[in-house]
Amino acid sequence: MHWDRAYVAGWIAIAVGFAFYEFWAGYGTGKHTPMLTQVVVRYVPWWITLPFIVWLFVHFAVRYTNPNYINWLKGH
Repeated sequence: MHWDRAYVAGWIAIAVGFAFYEFWAGYGTGKHTPMLTQVVVRYVPWWITLPFIVWLFVHFAVRYTNPNYINWLKGH
């Protein structure tokens, strides 16, 4: 297995685990279990969140407007 497949598989596992935990915390029997989104909103300060959001938008703008990436998506 190449490292890039392991990297993507790891991120998919994290995303699925996050979604499963959100579902379990929201609809499970344990009403004292907070959802992770509630924990992030409550305990992560704005001065950490704001730079991350700005970086995310810049990353998407740079990545998805790159002509090489667009050609790769088209299969050329």
